[in-house]
Amino acid sequence: MKLKSLYTIVLLLCVSGCQYFSLKEATSTEKPLARVDNQYLYFSDIKNQFPENLSSSDSVFWIKNMTFNWVRQKVILAQADKNLSKEQKDFSQQIEDYRNSLLIYEYENRLIEQSLDTTVTKHEIQDYYDNNPENFLLKRNIVKVIYLKIPAKPEKPLKEAEKLFKEKSIDFKKIDFLCVDHHIQNYYLDTTKWVYFDELLSIIPIKTYNEDAFLKSNQQVSFNDEDWYYFVHFYDYHLKETSVPIELETENIKNIILNRRKTDLIRNFRQHIYDDAEQSGLFEIY
Repeated sequence: MKLKSLYTIVLLLCVSGCQYFSLKEATSTEKPLARVDNQYLYFSDIKNQFPENLSSSDSVFWIKNMTFNWVRQKVILAQADKNLSKEQKDFSQQIEDYRNSLLIYEYENRLIEQSLDTTVTKHEIQDYYDNNPENFLLKRNIVKVIYLKIPAKPEKPLKEAEKLFKEKSIDFKKIDFLCVDHHIQNYYLDTTKWVYFDELLSIIPIKTYNEDAFLKSNQQVSFNDEDWYYFVHFYDYHLKETSVPIELETENIKNIILNRRKTDLIRNFRQHIYDDAEQSGLFEIY
């Protein structure tokens, strides 16, 4: 929206029947949007925050909202200023502490950007995984699986699916072609990824009261209800309370290693600065 249009909206807000505030005479030649005591809000104060591509009605709403928020804040601040003692309003120490923390934080972040080695090798990941087995225990059963959920009718694609899943070596491409040809959407053929077993059960309604026993004794299952046939083939599984496969934890371990490097880098850097300052006589402790 062009700036000229914005000023038109502001003028309508201030001069038309939408005059929400009883205004004193402002020192600026610009018409104020609102006043709290001797403080005025002008459109020029908020125009840089104005969102792009708003309709006229949305623009009016946005300006009203910004104005009301400004008034609320100023009124509450005025009440707080009136009721707090001079000592209670003295935040100089907190401001100084916050500024110092920000300076240190920013400086150390720059150092990390310049000095941190972000390369984490497979050997480092494997070493951390092997040395911290207690940190990598499954809380849920996981599986590598393929499945197909196919309508009971028509019979032709159903019979083709039954035949494909009975083969000793399942042909994924043929299953994929079958699903594409018959517009079947509920199937999964990726055996490289681990899937939580309870999430699989939300898609394929396998009835079992003991997940562990089921996974130990079933590699392939097929069943049907009134409208659907289900075909499932398990390629691998890990039970809860056993070790998480390392491929599921690779990114997590990498982040742990990098965070340790950051901590070590900052600690060594702080010690180096302290030692240099001590040797140069920059400080004395009495």
